Amino acid sequence: MSIRCTNEDGKKFPLMTAAVTFNGILVAAFQDNNSSALCIYDMARIEQSSANELSEIDEILGETRIIKKLVDTKASITATQQIIESKQSIVLDSPSRLV
Repeated sequence: MSIRCTNEDGKKFPLMTAAVTFNGILVAAFQDNNSSALCIYDMARIEQSSANELSEIDEILGETRIIKKLVDTKASITATQQIIESKQSIVLDSPSRLV
């Protein structure tokens, strides 16, 4: 999968690890040379985007704008693990590598 996350400065973070989805939410880990972060997307909002909104997205699974703000890595990993565990879903592969 070739998802990219854009932060508020327009900086792109290439996909670092496989993304997981649960209950219509996509959680993906991204990293650049100096930092790493988790991005959280509302897939229903992406899928229901209008043609004008989709013009901002090259491909739904190619280049997509972030739906929610880029969030602090350590806090995100903890929160994401708790959410995923509470839903009894798949846990991110080796999240300790993101710290």
